[in-house]
Amino acid sequence: MNKVSDILSKPVISLYEAKNIGTVTNILFDKKLQNAKYLLVYLDSEDDVTQKYLPFKDAGSLESDAVTVKNTSKIQSRWAVPPGLSLNPINLPIYNHNGKELGRISDVRLEGAEVLAVVAGEREYTPGVILSKSDEIVIVNDGGERIKLTPPPRIPRVSADGKKTVKVTDREKAAPVSVSAYDAAAEDRPAAAQPPAQPLRPAPPPAPADVNIPVKISESHTSVTKTPPESDMKKLGYVFLLGKIMTKSIFADNGDLIADKDCAIDTEAIERAKANNKLVHLALHSK
Repeated sequence: MNKVSDILSKPVISLYEAKNIGTVTNILFDKKLQNAKYLLVYLDSEDDVTQKYLPFKDAGSLESDAVTVKNTSKIQSRWAVPPGLSLNPINLPIYNHNGKELGRISDVRLEGAEVLAVVAGEREYTPGVILSKSDEIVIVNDGGERIKLTPPPRIPRVSADGKKTVKVTDREKAAPVSVSAYDAAAEDRPAAAQPPAQPLRPAPPPAPADVNIPVKISESHTSVTKTPPESDMKKLGYVFLLGKIMTKSIFADNGDLIADKDCAIDTEAIERAKANNKLVHLALHSK
């Protein structure tokens, strides 16, 4: 059995390449909070922060000092991760269906990848009593009664031409189709008396639209007016941290404040964290 709090902040190492993959900063779960799916791993290099994902089933030695992976082929980028996953619920407030606050989630207990319970104070709640969850709050049914949530009404689909999609009932499908007297007479007419079928003429091709051909400009008529400074280029690697809210205050080794709790991360905080080798801490304690 593992706890999420014990896995966070551990280094991830590749056994085959003897390589440091990064630090576990979060865990992604399925939408119903029943199974852990991925470890979110950050690698703080000299000029960038790399964000990678390790499938939970490929993570080994979760109880040890470092999480292990057989080789680097198991590491994935965020484009390979399916949508609909949610971050671990630690620090989220938990409410019952009557709106009563039951505390904040302090941990998640796991058996392998399966979620056994979320811990809030002295109480634990199994996935079966969780009614709904978002990245803001968790709703549980802490009583014995049966609770059914009501989704919002479904809006009819409208096609690009403005027509609504209508479902045809079986009764409408079985409705008789009227046949005109001319069509009825045509059905009774012998095949030889039928007028010969006229060949279909192909539709004329559409009139060609005006085509604008770009003019090639020679190198002698071009010039560079501005080049982004090197410092701005390096900041691109940290752009995903901008605007996130700190869940804990981060300090430099000398005691200087880098980022305060409940404050949004700005470029100055990123620069301070980079100068003090605290970028991973900034990512770990923000949401």
